[in-house]
Amino acid sequence: MGTITATLNPMLLGETTQLTFNHDSLPDPQYTWNVRKDGVPVSGLSSSGNTASFTPSEMGTYVISVVAQGHVNNTPVGSDSGSITIELVYGSRVAVGTVTVNHSLTATATNAAGFQWQESPDGNTWTDISGATAATVIIKSWTGAEGEIANGDAYTNAYAAITAYDHYYRCIATNGSKTTISNILHVVHSGGNGSPTVTSL
Repeated sequence: MGTITATLNPMLLGETTQLTFNHDSLPDPQYTWNVRKDGVPVSGLSSSGNTASFTPSEMGTYVISVVAQGHVNNTPVGSDSGSITIELVYGSRVAVGTVTVNHSLTATATNAAGFQWQESPDGNTWTDISGATAATVIIKSWTGAEGEIANGDAYTNAYAAITAYDHYYRCIATNGSKTTISNILHVVHSGGNGSPTVTSL
């Protein structure tokens, strides 16, 4: 069984990955490449011999396969094949709603292997929230304008203890070297005992 190597995997939509099929020695090999998404053939792949390039046109997971057929005097002799699954990291979004005690904020990203929540006082300068490395974080308490975000049993003070509160949050989803950033949540608290409001930028 041969193997296919890819220069990018996982990858982002719009990127192009270069593929190489490494296989056993065959006389006068001829190659047949295919790419499928959800079992259905799709376009986006161009090939030349044992190399190919692939640029996905839509989000999803793709399976690329190739067969090398050897020939002697135009007669098929021996063959080898290989396949590889190409994943796209995409779609990181955080649901919008009123932030209350025990309210969950969830980031959704297909094929993401890791998450990191960040906070910002102005929406421009971002700082990682220590311990907030799951897709879902929970507001565990709210006293005045002070609250906590919980990631499992790891609690992180995510809100400054001030009367009025105006802050920004986002989540970064990663898979290998690929990163996608969620929409920004703008959390505003006018003070007092009411719940803050949160909007998506």
